[in-house]
Amino acid sequence: WHTGSSVTVDTNGTVYFKATDNDGNVTTKSVSVTKIDTVDPVFEISKSTETLTNQNVILSVTAQDDASGITSVQYSFDNSYWMSGSTVSVDSNETVYFKVTDDAGNVTEKSVAINNQSFGSY
Repeated sequence: WHTGSSVTVDTNGTVYFKATDNDGNVTTKSVSVTKIDTVDPVFEISKSTETLTNQNVILSVTAQDDASGITSVQYSFDNSYWMSGSTVSVDSNETVYFKVTDDAGNVTEKSVAINNQSFGSY
C-alpha cells in the first residue's frame, strides 16, 4: 500500500484503495481502469488500380483502433498541409501521405507513391 489520496496510472488494470480512520475502521474500494490506450492505430491503403492507367487513381484508407477508436483520417500531398478524408483521387504520379489519429491521441503515418499514371505523349 502507498500513502496518498491520488494515484496516476499508465496502464489498464484495477487500482485498489484503502482508507483507515482514526478509530482503525478500514474501508477498501477498487476502480477498474480500461480507457488507457497507448497503442497506435493501424490502417491499410488500397489503390483503385495497380496497372498503368490514364485515369485518376483512387486511394482509400481502412483504419482501425480497438482500444479507443478513430478520431481522424487525414491526407497530404506535401506532408505539411493536411486535409480530412479517408479517400482521395490522385491525378498525377506523386506521393500521398496519410495520418490516422485515435481518440487517445496516438498517431500512425504512412505514405504511398503513385507511379502508374500515363496520360500519353504530347
